[in-house]
Amino acid sequence: MKSAKSQAETFTFDIVVVPNARKTEFAGMHGERLKLKLHAPPVDGKANEEIIRFFSQTLGVAKSQVRISRGNLSRMKTVEVTGLDHAKVISIIGSLMQ
Repeated sequence: MKSAKSQAETFTFDIVVVPNARKTEFAGMHGERLKLKLHAPPVDGKANEEIIRFFSQTLGVAKSQVRISRGNLSRMKTVEVTGLDHAKVISIIGSLMQ
């Protein structure tokens, strides 16, 4: 995951989303980005809310610790997670991708 960056306790990574999937789950890689299938439709911010819910639940952090820093209206997004170290985020996401 070359597109991941860590700064103090903020971990940033790039994703590409596929809305309207049967369930929300990781779907491998899309180039340098994590591919995430979303159950939510891409209307009224529902997909962005689902991204925040999914990562907060998956990583075990509060929703306030997850934010979309770029790409609010795009399928290509940058997500920031605060309060977890780089190694822990990589470990959790890596285990779910296998």
